[in-house]
Amino acid sequence: RPATSEDASEIAKLYISTDSEKIAGIFRDNLDGANQVLTNQFTEFYEGIYVLTDGEALIGAMKIHLPGRTSGKTLSLRSLISILGWRKGLRAALLLGSWDEYELQAGEAYLEFLYVDPEWQGYGGGKLLINKAIELSAQSNAEYLSLYSATYNYKARGLYEGAGFIIRRKMFSPIAKLLGANASWVKQCYFITEAP
Repeated sequence: RPATSEDASEIAKLYISTDSEKIAGIFRDNLDGANQVLTNQFTEFYEGIYVLTDGEALIGAMKIHLPGRTSGKTLSLRSLISILGWRKGLRAALLLGSWDEYELQAGEAYLEFLYVDPEWQGYGGGKLLINKAIELSAQSNAEYLSLYSATYNYKARGLYEGAGFIIRRKMFSPIAKLLGANASWVKQCYFITEAP
């Protein structure tokens, strides 16, 4: 179902609990700050986020940018600095910007994140969210759905490859390397127009 502002704290907890390369790189050693930043972000900006639930429990979430629709952006630099301090806030803004303010290409839908609670991984929740992302992309007349996976996160890459995604290119971020975050990513794409 589409997320609401009331889901914000649970989405933030999920985001942090998955040991994401993004979280580890952006908010390392400051999980309280990460929780506050993400809860604030998802309270205000929840457009494009969908959640997977089991009863009342939120067990998965994804954020998708679709052609012709607005998706929520990151908090302002001022907000990041007020929560994390100058140095960590500026660092977070530099690392978050490339993911959350991604500019869609013609015919593209973009999956910014997809996380399943570690206790629920392996039960098909990731596949359900991927299928929903593909369905939403097709309904929006996107030609393909793209996402970025950490180069050495073979578990995530395998999940997407099993769903029909292919690697289109590799990306290296000198800024992320300089800031001590994961700097090596692959862009994976699912071509909707070629799907059976």
